[in-house]
Amino acid sequence: RPPESQRSQPSTMTGAVNESGLYPFASCFICNTSFYPELPACIGCSGKITLCCCTFEACLKLGTPKMKFLCCDLRGEKFRFLIKWQEQFLCCVNSFALPPDDEVPMMLGYCCLTCYPKIACLKTQGQIMSRI
Repeated sequence: RPPESQRSQPSTMTGAVNESGLYPFASCFICNTSFYPELPACIGCSGKITLCCCTFEACLKLGTPKMKFLCCDLRGEKFRFLIKWQEQFLCCVNSFALPPDDEVPMMLGYCCLTCYPKIACLKTQGQIMSRI
């Protein structure tokens, strides 16, 4: 795990995904595809990409406040990642981070069977990453 100072801060985006509630479907260390079953939070779409120190966010979900540019925001941040990307469309979430962090941890698995960091079947990301 990276030191506390290098861990990502939770997204400031109101429509952001609760990563601990995701069910990883397929993961290959620094990227994963997950199922997001939380209703009504999964209705709509959102995305966030960080490239070095520049972050772009967009959100089209009911009940979320406007961002700087109607439904999107662009800002500078402290350098923590070469690249970090997350997109959510309805119940499907795709994530990628280099280096991995708490929101996009290192995992390996397929068809909801996780082999790394521990063996688990049909468990949430929060359950898989707890007590490692």
